[in-house]
Amino acid sequence: MIFSNSIIECGDNSGGDETRCINVNGNSKFATIGSKLTVILLRGNILKKLVKKKKYRGYVSCLKRNQRRLDGTYMLLNVNKIFLFERERHKFLGNRAYGCLSKELKDKKKDFQYKRIFSTIDLII
Repeated sequence: MIFSNSIIECGDNSGGDETRCINVNGNSKFATIGSKLTVILLRGNILKKLVKKKKYRGYVSCLKRNQRRLDGTYMLLNVNKIFLFERERHKFLGNRAYGCLSKELKDKKKDFQYKRIFSTIDLII
């Protein structure tokens, strides 16, 4: 689970390495897979277009916490990862997404802005 002030890795090639969660959007106190966050960039590549201490939108793709599926199995990943979006236009900042994505998230989200992420993912667990 991701709370406010949690430090999260970026799972795409947008140029951000490490972000800090400011706010979990919605009525929840913590974020799960598929949640939207407001984040600040802490560390990143200086050659990319991202700016430190600027607010971005984040979309949670991986969590450390184990998650139970409907068939009774559990899924456990190693790190917390998010994908970065622009704050105003909700445009995906990277060209490629790294890591894995759960199949429940792909079935749940049918939004147009996430179709680019789903097409660039290597592995769907």
